[in-house]
Amino acid sequence: MAEQDKQKGRGGGGDEEKEDKYPIGFRFKPKDVELIEYYLLPRLQGRPSVPNDAIIEANVYECHPDALINEKYRSRGEGEWFFLSPRARMYQNGVRPSRKTEDSWGRWKALTATKLVAKERVGESKTKFCKTVLNYFVGSPKNERKTKWLMRELTIPEYEIKLDKTGPNNTLDEYVICRIYVSPVHKGNDDEASTSSVCEEAQQSQGTAESKLSDRQAGKLPVEKQTQRRGGPRK
Repeated sequence: MAEQDKQKGRGGGGDEEKEDKYPIGFRFKPKDVELIEYYLLPRLQGRPSVPNDAIIEANVYECHPDALINEKYRSRGEGEWFFLSPRARMYQNGVRPSRKTEDSWGRWKALTATKLVAKERVGESKTKFCKTVLNYFVGSPKNERKTKWLMRELTIPEYEIKLDKTGPNNTLDEYVICRIYVSPVHKGNDDEASTSSVCEEAQQSQGTAESKLSDRQAGKLPVEKQTQRRGGPRK
């Protein structure tokens, strides 16, 4: 009997066998509304959230994303990393968020206008949330260059910390949720890069505009016109 039980365990009937075998390609791929409902909203309301090692509580505006991901939290994600992060004000008495990283390497720059999502219902409530897609740039604003890092930032406006008469408050949000990942343009034909998003379109259109502008600045002309200017043969 013991031998038969042993064989049954090997055949897939045991709990250990079930725990060891997950579907191939299993990934944590939450929708925006799920990130709000199960992680951000409970944290802002002081309720317990769903335990998940893939959700990192850290300040994404602390340093360059290379240092944040590759040096600190590489093992906590695969292709994308999810953060519960505070957000500071650009000015102590203002309402705009600060986008510079504290290490002075660069800043997160919005690729799309902030979109208020009102149609998607969060659980049983009617919580409205905002989403913004940002690209990390390094260097000074006049000479900055775009990096491979993108971020989708989700915020809930009603939980922003309001200014009051007690004095300036540098914190704009106690928590926002950020999904950081590498631009599909830099990932080539990787399967994980196939997800379409507004940031891809924005980057491609921006790249096209920049190439056209550089051509004009360089004074490039069609070959026929260049020949004519050099005094070449005319018909």
